[in-house]
Amino acid sequence: RFEDKKFIHHWKSLENSIIYELPRFKLSFQGEELFSQNWKGFSLSHDQHVPELINFRQYLLIDNCKSKASSDIEAKLLIIPTGLVMKVQSDIFIKPNPEINAQLTFRIFDIHP
Repeated sequence: RFEDKKFIHHWKSLENSIIYELPRFKLSFQGEELFSQNWKGFSLSHDQHVPELINFRQYLLIDNCKSKASSDIEAKLLIIPTGLVMKVQSDIFIKPNPEINAQLTFRIFDIHP
């Protein structure tokens, strides 16, 4: 899980559009397609799985909407939070700051099939 559920806000805008916000990361997504408000032309991927990241699930996948609508190669962004990397048994995770007002950061990687 990228962010603890208790830190994820969601509501409907005046235009009746659903908005999800991760304020500690300054990330937000809007509408049924969960369009990114941080990266124009990208939306939260419906498939949040990267097979190459064995035993690590703490990331977000963001799809390029332009490549979805055409025959272009589908590029994605992989968003990984920064922090202390820990391993418990075979699982790898990043321990974030637990404070509600923490300003958390992340790294962005391009994924090309």
